[in-house]
Amino acid sequence: MRKPRIRQSPLDNPLTAILATEASVRVLRLLVEHPTAWPIAELAERAGLTVPGTHLAVATAIHGGIAEDVGSPRSSRIRLRVQHPLVPELTSLFAAESGWVKRLQLHLRAMFQELRPEPTAVWVETPQDTEWPLTLVVRVLASPEDVDRIRARLEDAIADTEGILDVIIDLRPMTRTDLNLMAPAEKEALDNARIILGPAPTAFLETWRAKHKGSRPHTEHDKKLLTQGHELSEVIKRDPTALDRALDFVEHRLERASQQEARELREWRRILKTGSIRAIQRVLRDPGPRGTRLRQTSPFIGGPTKRKSASKRAGPKPRERP
Repeated sequence: MRKPRIRQSPLDNPLTAILATEASVRVLRLLVEHPTAWPIAELAERAGLTVPGTHLAVATAIHGGIAEDVGSPRSSRIRLRVQHPLVPELTSLFAAESGWVKRLQLHLRAMFQELRPEPTAVWVETPQDTEWPLTLVVRVLASPEDVDRIRARLEDAIADTEGILDVIIDLRPMTRTDLNLMAPAEKEALDNARIILGPAPTAFLETWRAKHKGSRPHTEHDKKLLTQGHELSEVIKRDPTALDRALDFVEHRLERASQQEARELREWRRILKTGSIRAIQRVLRDPGPRGTRLRQTSPFIGGPTKRKSASKRAGPKPRERP
């Protein structure tokens, strides 16, 4: 980040220095939530930082008066400096952060526990994109006969949850076979899954790491589709009616799609009907597993302008989107 043009007063804006960087926030979160004296190496490990990076974050915190070194000259031990006037507010801020995650988990758990039969397992993958609202990949492990029913049963509940918690839910019902056929990159993501219901998903995986070691998560075809996705995101920005043509294509394609393709197309239909232009652009440009999967059945591939005739048959006036 470039140096700010104007320096802010530490009297009026002390949080500018205290929350200076992501590393500063990570270190401060640990100091607030666990008010003990931390060795630098342990603080670095728990915060997921390098030791040099932790030293810089700690120096910033000490300079801002929010932390203090209570160790010896040979062995630093860092703790929260409770005399700082903003400690109560920072404590409340991090408590609110933790509370939001707990509310999310409880809300999702209650939603899935109402299903009959109850799914075998439900988990949320760690979001790869920090842009808000967060897109949460929620995977549901169920029997083959229940996989197609789950999305329809939860359609209204998902819409309510998205509105209440300000998130985007990417629901992915799957069988054990689907789980074991996931791409290596998707299986790697399971290690950090947040469990909502049932056992951890890795409990259902067959041995695969050695078999797939060194395999590439994206083929040349995936890369080509990603490039097209970036181009199409600019097209729909200039011409929002392309979204209506794409939706028209989905409706026609669903009439003859296979079971697997139909699941993907129904997800596209939900995205096109409820998503803003910005949200749809994010899907088209998403380099992660979700974007890679959806681009395989993209209703835009081949050029949105080629579907004008289908749009004219349907005849609806394009709705305004934010």
